Amino acid sequence: MLGTPASAIVGTTGNCLARSFDVTASHLAITTTVANMPAGTPFTVQVEARDADDGVAENFDATIALDASATGGTNFTGGTQSAQGIGGAATFPGLVLDTPADGYSVTASAADASSAISNTFDVT
Repeated sequence: MLGTPASAIVGTTGNCLARSFDVTASHLAITTTVANMPAGTPFTVQVEARDADDGVAENFDATIALDASATGGTNFTGGTQSAQGIGGAATFPGLVLDTPADGYSVTASAADASSAISNTFDVT
């Protein structure tokens, strides 16, 4: 009934079927674009668990690990960071890279989901 208002489809009594879906995360996505920065500057990265259709897998609650790497660079101050997925997302605030290097990238990983790699950025 293309073009038919939803109220007409549901009917005059307002009855409708409720369905729940168990959406499984197939991959992670880093939704933050990381900018070039001076060494020691705190920054935040947001990661989402996505389903096969690239929608947020809101039931994802696994631990997400975050690593940084660059040729001649080092991982985050304090090493690998981890956060619990809540509603299909995790936020990593206060990340710090102390070693200047070109071509850093951030990798997010979790069990049962493909990893995600950020854009490349430089730490001066």
